[in-house]
Amino acid sequence: GSPSGVMAGHGDGSDSADDAPAQDQGQRDGAAGGQRMRCERPRHTPVLGSHVHREPLLNVLPFHGLHVLEIGSYLAAPLACTHLSDLGAKVTSVQRPAGSRGARTEDRWRPETAEALSTGKTLVTLDLKTEEGQQRLAELIRSADVVVVGFSTAAMSRLGIDRESCHALNPDLVHAHMPGFASTDAEFAELEAWEATILAASGVLTGMGLNRQLAGKAASYTPLPLASAYASITAALAITAALCRREAARAAGESGLKLHMEVPLASALLDALVHNSLQYEVPSIYRSRRQRALGDPRPAPLDYFETLDLTDPFYSHYACSDARPFYIVAPCHLRHQKNAIQVLGIEQQVKALGVPLAATYGDAGHTAPRHGLGAGQVGDAWAAPLRALIRRAFLTRPSYEWEARFGAAGVPGTAHRTTVEWLDSPHVRESGLVREEPGGRLRPGAVAWVVEEELRGTGQAGRPPPNAPPMKRAVSCNDSTGARRPTAPLPKPVGGQPAPGGMDTTAPEARDHDERCRLGRTGPWLSGLSVLDLANVIAGPTIGAMLARFGADVIKIDPPRPTYSPEVTVLYGLAANAGKRSVLLDVRPPSADSTGDSEPSGRAAFEQLVRRADVVVYNGTVDALARLGLTPADLTQINPGVILSRFDAYGGPNEGKGARANHLGYDDNLQAALGIMERFGGGLGRVEEHAHVGTIDVAAGVGGALATAAAVLVRERRRSGALPTPARPTALVARASLASVGQMVQYPFCCGTRAALTLEGATSRTRLGPECEGEHALLHCYKAADGSWLMLTATLLPLSKLPAAEAAATLHKLAAAAPALRAAVAAGEAPSVRFSPPVLAEASAEDDRLCAALRRAFGSSGSASWWVQQLGAAGVRAVKLASFGGLREACTKPAAECNVDLSSDAKTFQFLWHQGHAMGGDLVMFAPCSVRTCGGEGLMVPLHDAPRYGEHTVQVLRSVGADWRALVARKQAATLWCSSYLPGAASADSSAAGRPLGKAAASKRASSHPHLDVSAVDLVASHSDVRAETGIPAITAVALDVKTCGLSEPTSPRAGPAPPPDSCPICLDLMIRPVGLACSHQLCADCATKCSSAGLASCPVCRHPQLLDPAVLARRSQAWRAAYSGWRRGAPTGSQGEFGSINAPAAATAETLRGKRLVDSQVSCAPSAAGDLAICKKAPPPPGFTTAKGGGDQRGSSDAFKPRGPDHLLLDGFVGMLSKPKRSFHVSASQRMPLQDSDGGHNSDFSLAPTCPGSPEQHELV
Repeated sequence: GSPSGVMAGHGDGSDSADDAPAQDQGQRDGAAGGQRMRCERPRHTPVLGSHVHREPLLNVLPFHGLHVLEIGSYLAAPLACTHLSDLGAKVTSVQRPAGSRGARTEDRWRPETAEALSTGKTLVTLDLKTEEGQQRLAELIRSADVVVVGFSTAAMSRLGIDRESCHALNPDLVHAHMPGFASTDAEFAELEAWEATILAASGVLTGMGLNRQLAGKAASYTPLPLASAYASITAALAITAALCRREAARAAGESGLKLHMEVPLASALLDALVHNSLQYEVPSIYRSRRQRALGDPRPAPLDYFETLDLTDPFYSHYACSDARPFYIVAPCHLRHQKNAIQVLGIEQQVKALGVPLAATYGDAGHTAPRHGLGAGQVGDAWAAPLRALIRRAFLTRPSYEWEARFGAAGVPGTAHRTTVEWLDSPHVRESGLVREEPGGRLRPGAVAWVVEEELRGTGQAGRPPPNAPPMKRAVSCNDSTGARRPTAPLPKPVGGQPAPGGMDTTAPEARDHDERCRLGRTGPWLSGLSVLDLANVIAGPTIGAMLARFGADVIKIDPPRPTYSPEVTVLYGLAANAGKRSVLLDVRPPSADSTGDSEPSGRAAFEQLVRRADVVVYNGTVDALARLGLTPADLTQINPGVILSRFDAYGGPNEGKGARANHLGYDDNLQAALGIMERFGGGLGRVEEHAHVGTIDVAAGVGGALATAAAVLVRERRRSGALPTPARPTALVARASLASVGQMVQYPFCCGTRAALTLEGATSRTRLGPECEGEHALLHCYKAADGSWLMLTATLLPLSKLPAAEAAATLHKLAAAAPALRAAVAAGEAPSVRFSPPVLAEASAEDDRLCAALRRAFGSSGSASWWVQQLGAAGVRAVKLASFGGLREACTKPAAECNVDLSSDAKTFQFLWHQGHAMGGDLVMFAPCSVRTCGGEGLMVPLHDAPRYGEHTVQVLRSVGADWRALVARKQAATLWCSSYLPGAASADSSAAGRPLGKAAASKRASSHPHLDVSAVDLVASHSDVRAETGIPAITAVALDVKTCGLSEPTSPRAGPAPPPDSCPICLDLMIRPVGLACSHQLCADCATKCSSAGLASCPVCRHPQLLDPAVLARRSQAWRAAYSGWRRGAPTGSQGEFGSINAPAAATAETLRGKRLVDSQVSCAPSAAGDLAICKKAPPPPGFTTAKGGGDQRGSSDAFKPRGPDHLLLDGFVGMLSKPKRSFHVSASQRMPLQDSDGGHNSDFSLAPTCPGSPEQHELV
């Protein structure tokens, strides 16, 4: 409890100036009752390299003196308390009696992980079902500051550890509950929340990324405990924010706040994977080659190397001379790409290729290339030759040498490693990212930490010099004397709307003292906190976004000229910048030759903002801080009370230590370095990025927010006297890194001895790459007969690790579920399961045998839902695999209806529909609902949409008295990067307001069409042509809103147009590109294509005959070609005559089936007299073609494209285009018909090509 226990010195192995005793690591006490003495984490000697002289750093423990009570099992709750222990908390972990239900299984589940989770904690064994256990628990609750419960809602209430019971014993307690699913969600109330169950029910195991989709893998398994890892960091952040509120209230003389929160693991999981479930509409220039390939026709799924060739050359894996793969991640950033080219030594070759510089922020309609250097894609025309150059260059040196060269040049790149290789690397040991306990046991270091840097020349006892501005304290409403701290009010946003992040814009003088105290107690937990966010990409900006959820006022500051292309700034910013204000300002210090310039500068305005700020957030290295004048010394000279929150890629608790401390890196680089890609891909020969965008990124941002809130807690506790004030001037620095959080994502695989971890890596059954569908036969994904998937979670451990009686009972219950399973168990059951423990090889073979038998059984009949019901009736756990698209359909609501109120029926999964988003359409994204409280107390959700960059430049600069006009004129500030929200897309002002996206329940899907893939498309493009850069003529895209399309009047009631429905009657998705049928029913383009491919000859809704049968389509096409040939010979009718035989057009939108490039915006969908579907348009010749034979650009053709009539007919899936010469084409697998020219001979210039993946019956006339 002495001050020496709060901070440990970081010198050359000596103690700090206050004679803090050295901490004994790994010290254990053999006291009765199963108790163990907590051991402090090691203190290290970091050195920050900067131009400012610094004293040694001090490791601050914000939770020193706080008692945390841990009541949970397995991973989630213990890991959350481990984070708090790393921040200095005293953690008491309540353990179940050894013989209790589930305790034996938990002991057998990864004992090395359990040992790591118990390190540094006091273990107390209590039987909470007895009166004695309850009395002892009550004593612990009364002495605790925080209680973390990891049991289900029912178990928590039954054991008397719910928030009402705990607050009755201790009203000052902060209560945190971590259930698998929301306690208010009746749908999942009875579902046991195993990690695999949560992953399956949350849609994580389906799709699994672009690579798996291109490989044709509908479902895959990941062994990473994503839900537990994400929720543990989120819970630690929420607890820290609540403690900040408690300290502020105590300073105002308040107590008994009864603070509480709930963090459902499934909600935290999808919150961290928010970038994977976004749905929005953008121009196709933003679609990567892999995304476009998903809609391209291909005879078979792509293999690993074919998929690799679709990646951008600056965002791919390359083999080095030592055969180890190297991962370069340099898209969207021009300087990174130029430096990479220089390091590889291929400058002249790239120059010879003529790769252009991309104009990524041009307005819609500009002619400069959008692909090239500096863009998210270099372009299809240059991807292959540039990849070949880079591939040959990497083969000249070993991987680790390239790693050092790329790091020194400031290019994000890393050599691939296994997890064991990462843990054993010198950088990890030196940086403190991994701790080694007695006996050689390894465990990850802290996920977040706070250091304090001693400064010189800023006064005594932490006070600023006489001429410095007043010190601004964080969060608190009053200072130590009870007076309101002076804060200049900021103006209200334009339009009278409340400010993002819940900023209080009312002047403090306008509120009396009582009202200030009331607001301090009932408002968001971090209200009053002012944050300047200078971070970029995903993880860094997520820090500010998470703080905004708790009420902080966050101002996002970016340079007047963008550094990254819109794929990063705008699309990633949709989630990462929610709740912020945006300012474009040059914050760099003035150069030496302009120091005497009296003109206004962006730096001066920035310093005015720093004087009002509590926190400055920046993601970058120490060297970058020095270049920008953002070191702790620089900032404290402006505002002595400001906190620097710094986030980087490879940093650890030993600040500045390690060879890679100043290397740049993204999420993907850390996945490669930490061994995540090697594990997920199946080995170093087949490395693959983990399925989801931001596997580490968003969680790392939450970790950075945790460190920031912990630093704020230090300031609040020092103000209240709970922590001692340093004797010398200091600056607080909050720290986290991608590496520290990435280790938490694979926490179980980072705990244990090197030998045990090496053995696990060599024998793990989850290292099968795309073929991995589970950990063993009874924890496995299985496909049902109808194509749906289920996750069987009969046991956590394989049969070989269970006692014989328990294994036999499990198999008996499984066999009782259905006759097919009884036969599977009989075929797969091995003698070793019944009689003796098998050796490793035998156990693996037996598990494979059982797995194969169960796969045949589940695939023989029924659906996944039916199997889940049958297994549940037999007492076997299973859950149907959900998808992001299915959850989005069932759980979408208007953005204003985000529900985090525990007193309501808030659902686990909530997707928010942002109608008429500024991007030019509708946006659907997962709600910020990972933290919930009663009445939403302490939170500021939903957040405002991410603003357009520069939207608040004028407002914010005015608030600090800066001459914004002069700053803009001198290019020190800007009010926009582009006139539209997303460059190249129509702004919201020029587009019609969107309609609600489909939110019908998944149970309403058409069960008669199980062959249809009705999963929602994550990225819906407007299909503007992107092939101009490959030499194919550009074709104008059609992008009309459904509401504005012209509809023809019907000639009869039956043929009249039906109002466009909100959703397709087949897949229930938003009707983005409707296709009208003769019966007036409308399908989405995807379902129409698939119905045609499947040979359906009638409407799938009413069964009216339609042109959906390939044979009928072929006959109609042959008749049309005969008429067309006659027209070319001089006949008066051709396609126009065909059009004349069609009834009055029915309703249609501007686009037809997916994959068609339309030539003009005059499109209509019309039923013929025979009830066939026909799509007609008036079309000029495609660009580059003439209407006279032999003239213009022939493109290798013997006859120019020359439609003579005013109407050029397009039948279902047919559009006039030129392709490479072909003599004939396929209409179906059994029919081959040649095209005829005007002379009756074969025309080699036109052919039919497939447009639907894997469907040879659906074709496109090209």
